[in-house]
Amino acid sequence: MDSVIKALFRGEIMPEERIVPDEPAYWPAEHAISDEKEYFKERLTQEDKAHFEKLYDLYCQSTTLYGAQSFQYGFKLGAMLMVDVFTGKEEVVRDKNI
Repeated sequence: MDSVIKALFRGEIMPEERIVPDEPAYWPAEHAISDEKEYFKERLTQEDKAHFEKLYDLYCQSTTLYGAQSFQYGFKLGAMLMVDVFTGKEEVVRDKNI
């Protein structure tokens, strides 16, 4: 296997495609969301359906952006923890501006 840096550079590492939630409640919640979405789509007018789909798309976009930020924060926190482990620092630093 090549280095992680080379694989990342070549686009061979795509975390957003590899994340599969293993929380037991995740899939039932996803199915319930899908069922509720279908319930409303069957009852709405064409105009309301269009607005509902737009709302759903915006929600998905928002969730994706939030997930990306969460991933970035988690990655940075993990890197900071590793620096702390390798440097042997004993203090905990908290930036009050965060």
